[in-house]
Amino acid sequence: MSETEVGDSKNNAEGESDMTPSPDTEEIVGKKGNATSVVWRWFGYGKHDEEQSKPVCKICRRSVPARTGNTTNLFNHLRRHHPSDYTESLTLRAQVCPTPNQETGKTTTSPVS
Repeated sequence: MSETEVGDSKNNAEGESDMTPSPDTEEIVGKKGNATSVVWRWFGYGKHDEEQSKPVCKICRRSVPARTGNTTNLFNHLRRHHPSDYTESLTLRAQVCPTPNQETGKTTTSPVS
């Protein structure tokens, strides 16, 4: 039996086995609350991360730091590791982000199709 298997089969002090799933198998759930950025289509949180403190990429399952809701690192992860998904995110972002109306100078929002 490998060292990993031995560690997984050990019981804790209460007699129950450690049921915390590994990052590779843990279900990824959506962001709680108001997820306004399109980047959350590619990221979520481990089901057992109740504080939602460590965003996880739904594609490669890597944890990506994003403190206080800042999504810059999430976009950077897509750009570096998943270029085609990053391009898609930019397209979606352009559709929902305000753009100046050239005729009136007022800002309008394009609808998402």
